[in-house]
Amino acid sequence: MSKITRRNFLKVSGVAAAAAALTACGGSSSTASSAASGAASSEAASTAAKLDKIKVAVPNDTTNEARALTLLEKNGFFKLKADAGLTATKNDIEENPLNVTVDEVEAAQVPNVLQDEDYAVINSNYAISAGLNPMTDALAMEDGSSAYVNILVCKDGNQEEPKIKALAAALQSQKVKDFMDETYKGSVVSVVENPTDGYDSTVDYDALNGQTVSCAATPAPHCEVLEVCKEILAAKGITALVLDIDNTLTADRSQELPEEVAAWLAIMRKAGVKLTIVSNGAEKRVRPFAEKLGLAYLYRAAKPLPFALMVAQHRMGVKHRQMAMVGDQLYADRMAAALYGIPGLMVIPRGPDLGAQVVLKRKWEKKHWQEYYDRGGKTL
Repeated sequence: MSKITRRNFLKVSGVAAAAAALTACGGSSSTASSAASGAASSEAASTAAKLDKIKVAVPNDTTNEARALTLLEKNGFFKLKADAGLTATKNDIEENPLNVTVDEVEAAQVPNVLQDEDYAVINSNYAISAGLNPMTDALAMEDGSSAYVNILVCKDGNQEEPKIKALAAALQSQKVKDFMDETYKGSVVSVVENPTDGYDSTVDYDALNGQTVSCAATPAPHCEVLEVCKEILAAKGITALVLDIDNTLTADRSQELPEEVAAWLAIMRKAGVKLTIVSNGAEKRVRPFAEKLGLAYLYRAAKPLPFALMVAQHRMGVKHRQMAMVGDQLYADRMAAALYGIPGLMVIPRGPDLGAQVVLKRKWEKKHWQEYYDRGGKTL
């Protein structure tokens, strides 16, 4: 057996020996993603004991068994009948010179039997749940030509339901694609060719407020992707933002507006989002900055107390559910948003803190920032 690599698996020649501790796993797709399956082997007891037979575990459901067998055939384990197609089973193995034994196992249990097999083909949702990393542990993975992708389905006749269309649009968003890329690093990938902002222009999102759409999915990665969709759908109703200044829009005590922030504000205005500055700073700090931007403002807001947010809401003339807070401090901005019951959109501080109180709070924040990230919190 020649050297095994992750993408260019193995070419089996002569007598095959599963001789090493070749640990690996496979991949499945996420919702609206390409599926990647990999082959993995457990540690072999000895080279000699494996010369005459190779044991491979594959999922026993129709779709994934055929998928696994196709991957194994592609990598030289055996040859399937020409007409086996997408419903192939081990009975469709036509040529088996290496004396490969295929063990059919319930898909979720394949990682658990890996120790008893020479190789296993595992869907990545089960591999990930079992602590395997498809990109580093797999000996082989399906390439981009795989016919297997996960799709969103609904009851016939519900295709044009606004909430179904809203979920479908969210799944095809750039935000979901970025989440897949950052979280799964290639073991789960999006096959959406032109990701969008996540919204369908034909859907009345305000009318959907308060409605629920139920979607069945496996825990990882599918439910994790759907959590991102929830964020996208929740944000659609936001038509007003309350903005902190120091280390959010600009550096602490600075009157200069960074170019990228100016560009972002322009995008928000063009989208019709109402903007108000709410800062704990004094009037002499807040007013010149706000007037330069042409924004309404509230100073000495006493965040995390939420009273200034209430004033800002009434001034902007929006409903409670249409407003979110943008800031950099957990104990001021995020807490104020939580107390007022609106989303808190956090940013990474733009520079060092100059106030002694803020410096002290930053020390307390370190632990809670990690907890924020652990719960899935994001920064803009």
